This record gives sequence, structure tokens and C-alpha cells, in this order.
Amino acid sequence: MLFIITVILIVISLGVYIGFVSNQGKDERGQAIIAKSSQIAFILILLGFVFQGFYYQFTNPMLIKLKQ
Repeated sequence: MLFIITVILIVISLGVYIGFVSNQGKDERGQAIIAKSSQIAFILILLGFVFQGFYYQFTNPMLIKLKQ
């Protein structure tokens, strides 16, 4: 269920990003906004991967455990 929600959010985010880049990314102000948002997004992606790595390492989720 969480995977489906994540995929939906990613698709929506990509749509918003592509729409913004095509409309506002041509001038200097738009480029500055894109650069700042990219910095924040990459940090959040890195934190997500770190959290996922720790989750799988310390909880050791298995399908049998998840069904119970």
C-alpha cells in the first residue's frame, strides 16, 4: 500500500516539476528556484535511502512476518 502511495506522489511530483520547468525555467528567477528546489529534493532523497537502509538492516522485514 505504501509503495502505491509513493508511486502516485512521484508521478504527481514529476508532473509539477516538468510543468514548472517548461513554463518558468527559462528566465534567471526560474533557474534559481529550480536550483534551490533541486538541492532540497536531493537531500530528502538521500535521507529516504538512508532511512530505508537502516529500516531493512535493523528490522529485517520478511513476508512471513508482515502477514502476521
